[in-house]
Amino acid sequence: HKLAIYEWGAPDAYPIVCIHGLTRNARDFDYIARELAAGYRVVCIDVAGRGKSEYFKDVRWYENGVYLQDILAALDWMNIQKFDWIGTSMGGIIGMTVASLMPEKISRLVINDIGAFIPIEGLFRIMQYVGKKMRFDNFDEAERYLRTVMTPFGIADDLHWRHVFDHSLIRHMDGSVSLSYDPKIAEAFKLAISALPELDNISLWMLWETIKCPTLILRGADSDILPADVAQKMRDTHPNATLVEFKGVGHAPALLEDHQIRTVTDWLAANPLPAD
Repeated sequence: HKLAIYEWGAPDAYPIVCIHGLTRNARDFDYIARELAAGYRVVCIDVAGRGKSEYFKDVRWYENGVYLQDILAALDWMNIQKFDWIGTSMGGIIGMTVASLMPEKISRLVINDIGAFIPIEGLFRIMQYVGKKMRFDNFDEAERYLRTVMTPFGIADDLHWRHVFDHSLIRHMDGSVSLSYDPKIAEAFKLAISALPELDNISLWMLWETIKCPTLILRGADSDILPADVAQKMRDTHPNATLVEFKGVGHAPALLEDHQIRTVTDWLAANPLPAD
């Protein structure tokens, strides 16, 4: 299957890989990629079933293990063997997995509003809207829907909203509009949640405890996916972790505003790449 990949910066610069959340796409990173491109090769990938990447025929393929294999295969094809990683939500879980199981690949890790413990209540909230409505009569209706379900992202600037709309919605010849992800992703997500023992919370502490690379933990202060006490415990139990919270934001910070982008760029500057 085909994956859409967006590149920024010089091809011989050090790579930063950016992976989006469950129903989002690589264009969420356009603003931060533009800043990072001055010193890095930024690679943003539409995970299968999102954006301009191909959709899977089998719903069972929509799971993190497959995404991980896809991303690593794409990076190998691009001759990228070592990199930094910025991951939002689902993209952060995949990044944590790489940093834990293949520590030689990730130099520095940025995880955006995801962590070592995920409350089931937050997952249920996401389940309430993912895939519920995929087709709209017109663009205005689609915009109103996105503004509602993406309220926790804390997007305030109309220019940023326009960017989200432009890359999250697909116009059709009959005037209708659809969301730019495969509806089967909702089915796969619900299957994954229902498979949890007793519909319990998700613990990734065993994964987290093995991660040693410098890590920046970003958290929306109102997040129901990364609780404040979990984020603090992650900070306290990691030898080289930094925790930053953004006020007035839930799950997940959009990384569109200047102060959020500066948080990442300043942290990278303060944590230089380790010498080989």
